[in-house]
Amino acid sequence: MRAQTQMLDDLSEEDLCRIERLVGSASAGPWISYIVGRDAFAGYNRVELGGLCNELGSFPSLAIVGAQAADQDFIASARQDVPRLLHAVRALRARLQSLLAEEENPARQRRDAPDLSRSAQM
Repeated sequence: MRAQTQMLDDLSEEDLCRIERLVGSASAGPWISYIVGRDAFAGYNRVELGGLCNELGSFPSLAIVGAQAADQDFIASARQDVPRLLHAVRALRARLQSLLAEEENPARQRRDAPDLSRSAQM
């Protein structure tokens, strides 16, 4: 458990930029997982890559040989989930920085705060 926590704590801005480059280089989404016996259009286990279909009416796809259905579903879902997670991490970090800045300078925070005592008297 400690190793997992350490790994999460070490997610640097450089790591986020590297992940963002991977996302930007990957085929457009959405990616959809099709599993034989589960999904109606599954002629073989594959992940259809979003975007435009070809002249035959099919989408480019990845055939993932030897993977469990859950692994394939994870890979397909990651195309949509990773960009959202990157956005959430950056938004939370920005909010944390804002809160830390307020904590470091409480005098400024009091000076900039609206005077609620006057509005309560009206």
